[in-house]
Amino acid sequence: MNSEYKCPIWGTDATFLAHTSNGDTVVDSPKVGGKYCISFNNQIELNDITGSIRDDVNKNITCYLEEQRKHVIECPMVPYIGPILDHIETEC
Repeated sequence: MNSEYKCPIWGTDATFLAHTSNGDTVVDSPKVGGKYCISFNNQIELNDITGSIRDDVNKNITCYLEEQRKHVIECPMVPYIGPILDHIETEC
């Protein structure tokens, strides 16, 4: 595993796999259970979220990715962050 590359969700060690033709990043991260794809915009939005809300967002994204893999989606796409953040902020 390339320890110089960090998982865009958790900041833990991950493996960069590729950039897609539309600029998304494909990552393999043990912390989220495997491969996933994340857009450049989602990476920027995640970087702007801090504190305990960031942990909640990360957990929700990880659960989503795990659920997608249960439905045999090998490399799921991280969903748009806005609705996840809105849901967490209204629940707190």
